[in-house]
Amino acid sequence: MKFLMRSLNSNPQAEVLSDRYISGRFLPDKAIDLVDEAAAKLKMEITSKPTALDEIYRLILKLEMERLSLMNETDKASNDRFNRIEAELALLKEKQAQLTKQWECEKTVMTRIQSIKEEIDRVNLEIQQAEREYDLNRAAELKYGSLTSLQRQLEAAQKELEEHARSGKSLLREEDTADDIAEIVSKWTGIPVSKLKQSEREKLLHLEEELHKRVVGQEPAVKSIAEAIQWTADRESLKGPYSVFLFDEIEKAHSDVFNVLLQILDDGRVTDSHGRTVSFTNTIIIMTLNVGSQYILNMYDQKLPKEQAYETIKQRVLEAARSVFRPEFINRVDELYRFQAPGPRGDKPNCQVTEFVATHCFLLFHLEFACVLQLERVLERLADRKIKIQVTDAAVQFLGELGYDPNYGARPVKRVIQQYIENELAKGILRGEFKEEDTVLIDTEVTASSDGQLPQQKLVLKRLEPDSDTSAAENREALSQTQ
Repeated sequence: MKFLMRSLNSNPQAEVLSDRYISGRFLPDKAIDLVDEAAAKLKMEITSKPTALDEIYRLILKLEMERLSLMNETDKASNDRFNRIEAELALLKEKQAQLTKQWECEKTVMTRIQSIKEEIDRVNLEIQQAEREYDLNRAAELKYGSLTSLQRQLEAAQKELEEHARSGKSLLREEDTADDIAEIVSKWTGIPVSKLKQSEREKLLHLEEELHKRVVGQEPAVKSIAEAIQWTADRESLKGPYSVFLFDEIEKAHSDVFNVLLQILDDGRVTDSHGRTVSFTNTIIIMTLNVGSQYILNMYDQKLPKEQAYETIKQRVLEAARSVFRPEFINRVDELYRFQAPGPRGDKPNCQVTEFVATHCFLLFHLEFACVLQLERVLERLADRKIKIQVTDAAVQFLGELGYDPNYGARPVKRVIQQYIENELAKGILRGEFKEEDTVLIDTEVTASSDGQLPQQKLVLKRLEPDSDTSAAENREALSQTQ
């Protein structure tokens, strides 16, 4: 019991975190096991290798194996990868040597501290024995001679170890901390219980901007969701685990699902048939539904002003939702948001900027921005072949128009990219038209009219010569036309 009190007093996080996150076990056993495993981890780092050094060793081993597999390859891509591996290995081995030297130095200091502490314990025992035998001269010699000298040595060694710790680069520690306990809890439960870092707080502050990089338009919904997550993050409960559950098209679920959700939304927890209780206290539940979509399409056909159409659609969709879900379920939902149907262009710019090619930026909105997101994925797939693509604003606008369908939203954009871009790129690569280090220009051209037919616009893909890049003036002109 004395050991337990010392352990919990030295690190109260063991008791707090184990009680909060580890279910199915009881205090003090689970708190003691946390402290024991955290201390064992520190001991292993002292006697074997620290985690940072072991990770570098494993990475070096992996790169060495990859380097051996590339030694007999002769193609350009393999040679480039071989050279990058050589450079990376040189940096890693240099870092490994520095960390190994630092680890051995700290290990030597900690070993000396442990040896001095053991010697102090031995001298104290001899002092006690001498006092029991009334050998006062021997006791005084040990107490004011040997013991004092050992204490000075211990202070010097501990001061040296503290200097390593203050530098912020220390690999070894003698005592476990709250972060060590949180890491063990995370390992046991899979719950990210580590404290928020400053960088993570910055991500929360700029969450709305990050969401807009992937979600096209939807200003009210994105803002509301970002505020809901930030509000949850500001609460004390974020110290605990949080999860996000997404139920897509919830209106198609079985009625029993809503009975379970009622218990979760009301009590914040649910108990299964085996008596196990799962807490949803720090959980965000998002549900999407497609009820009332016919009202959205009909309202856009009526050509009403944007604000009036939005409010009218919102009321009708809410009425449709109330007709599908029971009142007790609706009352337990915090907020209802309606997403806007995407269009080829907004009434006003959404000011979304994406850097598609290093020297060419587009101001795009709605489906055009969705096209750019899909094209960026194509660019990532072409990175292995070292093929770049450059897309004009006219081509992006044309793709957006081809992918626009009020009945299906933005989903047709992916099929349009696959049909008009990916298929043509694949054919060009197979025919040998596009090779490594090439830049492919995706543009539009108007076919000449014939037989009384109107001119038609179509996409063209062509290889850019190294000296035929689009000029800055042309880029600015295309950008002004997009705006």
